[in-house]
Amino acid sequence: FWKSVASQFKNDDGIIFDLFNEPFPDMVINDKSAAWKCWRDGGSACPGFQFEVAGMSDLLNAVRSTGANNLVMVGGLTWANDLSRWQEFVPSDPAKNIAASWHSYNFNACNNKNCWDTQIAPIAAKYPVIVGEIGEHGCTHSYIDGLMD
Repeated sequence: FWKSVASQFKNDDGIIFDLFNEPFPDMVINDKSAAWKCWRDGGSACPGFQFEVAGMSDLLNAVRSTGANNLVMVGGLTWANDLSRWQEFVPSDPAKNIAASWHSYNFNACNNKNCWDTQIAPIAAKYPVIVGEIGEHGCTHSYIDGLMD
């Protein structure tokens, strides 16, 4: 999939690739370190899955093998809400054009200023962080207002 998409759009810097929307290895693998390893490496690093898992490194390498240097978004664990170890496990990008993709909802674990300051801000100091999804229950906006401040 990614080789064909990247080949088609590699000359358009306006195209950003989101490698895997809302990865969830930690829903199958209880050990967080093992889940992050699965997230990055895929394959045999992913026990408990009934299918072969492609890791973020595999997906990124497929894109880069086409000569595409487009910005690539890489979401963290738990449906892209957990970026706690993103910097430790982020795949090596030869193009050095990678961003963290983060989904933030009021019902997710990282839903407060302390988490944003300790988990998201350190990544944002070194990489772009793209908030790919944001929302809250009940059609209100107090959570969104707080996050946007």
